[in-house]
Amino acid sequence: MTSTNSELKPQANEFNAVIDKLTEHITNNQDRLDFLDILHQFRHTFDTSKATQAHIAIHHTIPTADVQPTSVCPFYKTPQQREVLNKEVEKLLHDNVIRGSTSPWASPVILKKKPDGTYRFIVDFRRLNAVTKKDAHAQPTTEELLNRLAGHRFFTKLNLKSGYFQIPISEVDKEKTTFVTQDGLYEFNVLAQVLMNAPPTFQRVMNNLIATGRWNYVVVYLDDILIFSDSIKEHKKHVTEVLSILQKARFTVSPSKCVIAFEKVEFLSHIITVAGIEPSPDKIQAILDIPSPKTLTQANRFIGKIGYYQKFIKDFAKIAAPIHKVTNKPGPKKREFYLAEEQQLAFDKFKQILTTPPLFLNFPDKSTPFILSTDTSKVRVGGVLKQVVNGNLKVNYYLSRLLSQTESRCSTTECEALAVMWCLDKLRYYIGDSSVTINTDHKPLVNFHKKLNFGNKRVDSYLLKMQDMLPQIVEIKYKPGKENYDADYMTRQDNQGRDEKEEWPRGTVTWDDEAIATVCTRSKTKQQQQQPLLPTNDTVVLNTPITKNASTKPIPATTTPIDPTHDRIRRTQEGDSNLSAIGPIATSDDGNRYALVLTDNLSKYVIAEVYPGCIAKTAANLSVEKYILVHGAPERLIIDNGAHFSNALMKAIIQTTNIKHAFSASYLPQTNGQVERFNATFSVQLTKYCNKENSDWDIFLQQVVNAYNTGIHATTGFAPYELAFGRKFRSPFDSTSPVVKLPRAADFYKYIQRSRKIIINATCENIRPQQHLSKQRYGTNREDSTYNIGDLVYVKVYSNRHKLGERWLGPFEIIQRCGDQNYIVGEQGTTRTDRCHVSQVRQVVEWHNLALLAD
Repeated sequence: MTSTNSELKPQANEFNAVIDKLTEHITNNQDRLDFLDILHQFRHTFDTSKATQAHIAIHHTIPTADVQPTSVCPFYKTPQQREVLNKEVEKLLHDNVIRGSTSPWASPVILKKKPDGTYRFIVDFRRLNAVTKKDAHAQPTTEELLNRLAGHRFFTKLNLKSGYFQIPISEVDKEKTTFVTQDGLYEFNVLAQVLMNAPPTFQRVMNNLIATGRWNYVVVYLDDILIFSDSIKEHKKHVTEVLSILQKARFTVSPSKCVIAFEKVEFLSHIITVAGIEPSPDKIQAILDIPSPKTLTQANRFIGKIGYYQKFIKDFAKIAAPIHKVTNKPGPKKREFYLAEEQQLAFDKFKQILTTPPLFLNFPDKSTPFILSTDTSKVRVGGVLKQVVNGNLKVNYYLSRLLSQTESRCSTTECEALAVMWCLDKLRYYIGDSSVTINTDHKPLVNFHKKLNFGNKRVDSYLLKMQDMLPQIVEIKYKPGKENYDADYMTRQDNQGRDEKEEWPRGTVTWDDEAIATVCTRSKTKQQQQQPLLPTNDTVVLNTPITKNASTKPIPATTTPIDPTHDRIRRTQEGDSNLSAIGPIATSDDGNRYALVLTDNLSKYVIAEVYPGCIAKTAANLSVEKYILVHGAPERLIIDNGAHFSNALMKAIIQTTNIKHAFSASYLPQTNGQVERFNATFSVQLTKYCNKENSDWDIFLQQVVNAYNTGIHATTGFAPYELAFGRKFRSPFDSTSPVVKLPRAADFYKYIQRSRKIIINATCENIRPQQHLSKQRYGTNREDSTYNIGDLVYVKVYSNRHKLGERWLGPFEIIQRCGDQNYIVGEQGTTRTDRCHVSQVRQVVEWHNLALLAD
């Protein structure tokens, strides 16, 4: 491991600087002086100027029974690698870590290159480890150690300097650690990390030396020693005692990795305080930096890293299920891997949770009984351990896991019982001997722990297995699903336990409100009277019952996306947008000949501006001033291939605003279908208001755009304006709307957010059948061809072709593939290229292939 600070080597004058740095955070002068005296007293423990071996009774042994020694020839090393290897051997000899050997054993050396270009020295002990008897000494679990720290205020962490190299090896077993280089044989005098039983030996040494009899103020995990106390006075005593033991045994610690008398400390990748624990920010950032997995190994690595913090994540197993679906395949398919939208959403969901505070768990209060809420589904079991302390709900632990194939075939009662007993077993360290009340949404399990014979063999076996904890269960209560929720805490609000229902003062909503009247008279009202809208067409409708109700009906704060379409709708203003030009049109009285149109793909909201000429500057003006500076930058901008878009100015704007861009295929309006759909509406509606010469079309453009934006869209079922702005458009022709009084600005924000969620939920429900209908209408019996780079194709002719002219030109060569359906083709012998959709190209069948087919 590398230290964040340069390694401090206290010698003479330097030692004062070292201990000053270790105690500079202590604000009380007397306490700081006391700790300075303690560190001065044990200065040899902090002296890392030379390597030392501990004087201890336990030495590492390597039991191999009566096996023949194994030996191999040294691996080939380049001259550069031999130089690195020789320097490493010289350093180890100087520190008395190794010595020369004449052993019949010999293991090879591997030099693993690091990202910075240097090498890591590794001895390949796999052959030796294969014949070594395993040490069964138990390692403490992370949860066991963290739970020991509950409620303590002051922490000191000591990290042993190259801890393994301070543990001596038994003299008779040193020859077994021999490694071979081109220059000879060497054997270890001290413990090497890659030996099979190295961790058990190290933990045994530290337990016997420090932890035994001191479990109430010190924990040890390998080379990390954490001292904890309730008061600063006790802490001085505890630190003195531990340092005295280390100095007597001639252990040395690394000053740069030590912290003295802190109230907040990092231990086992967790941040520890008197109140509770949270993940280490550095580890969280490391997880956030992991890109979307492309292979099975990468997916498993991601699940492993985030799984270490699953106790902080409600419904971890449920969120991870899509990823497990592609990583836990049975039989011959276990090596197959793919990352579909379902898996990507799970991946993104985890990262969202890790960045949503508070990511925090409270330490248990030993004087307060626990509440365990359990739940199960067809694929998982889980629970939440919590306490009510001083009227506030405190969450101690989240846990969940997927059901095995056998468990998933069990009955509901068996699965619910499994959830209870599995959670109790996993939470032993937290619950201890405290009492616990269990909430379940399965009524047959009420107080089933008191029954001698439940009448189900599997449930009876659970009770038998957990009989030691049954006396701690005060009661098993039945709570219906709607009450047995931990969704309030899932939202991770700071005000835990508060009721988040909106307060509506009496008299602020009148019966004249059309929305209230509509709801109360729903059984009698068959039709809703529409307000006039100018200009209008037979598809534009402004006031519908669902949009009225959406503006006032509250929804739960825990509403989540139910499918990928829903999730995309929630990101309406961050989605794709389409930019296209209409024209040239008849020159207007003001000299305008073009209309530039920008459409948001999800909300269908349209922005249009008229211009005399369609040049790069006008396209840039619409994109920046009329859209980005008003509505924000879209994630992706789809534009056509006109010169007014494919130029240096537009490219610079797109790069500056971090927008992904894509060009639609030439002569294929389907690739820019959102804006082309509006163009069709635009032309028909605008014609109704123009004079015979069509010279005033630019006067009516914004009215037509407004009618489109405020009318009900056939796909979403809502007006584009409502989806884009989160509120209903108020026409100047509407009568005065009733007022809803909201006491504070924050309440208005909640009101807007809830209205928007209602609209988005309903929009998602409207879009899905339209997508399905379009798929059936246009996708039946169609399968696009696939081409490779270098293939020869013909390109369809669209312009300047008479009725008897060639419909296909070519051959052209496939130069580049752009996504799944677009290709860059080039004319052979020239530098001319063009972007084509797969439907616009046809593969060239060579003549000799045709001859073979004819034969």
